Amino acid sequence: MFPVRFDNIGSGRNRGVGSDLAQQLTYAFRLALARPPSPQELSILEGTFQQQLHNFEEDKKAAGELLSVGELPKPKNANEPLLAAWTGVANVLLNLNETITK
Repeated sequence: MFPVRFDNIGSGRNRGVGSDLAQQLTYAFRLALARPPSPQELSILEGTFQQQLHNFEEDKKAAGELLSVGELPKPKNANEPLLAAWTGVANVLLNLNETITK
């Protein structure tokens, strides 16, 4: 598994994506799977995001270490726990059987 960052999703910089977490997660899900998530899938993603965010807020060093992996530099003034939580969600989405087999 490799870290993947969805830098723009959590920041709302994508056209048509609001600041609401459910909208952002739905957008990320559609990017990965080309379909909207079911209510159950969305609920699981929301829980995953919240848990990741909590973990990285508790351990900011781990968030920084995760974000230092890869070729892209961290965005300046990034909220590292938030970006690291989105990285976790991206990894979940990109490692789903449905994503891999399509």
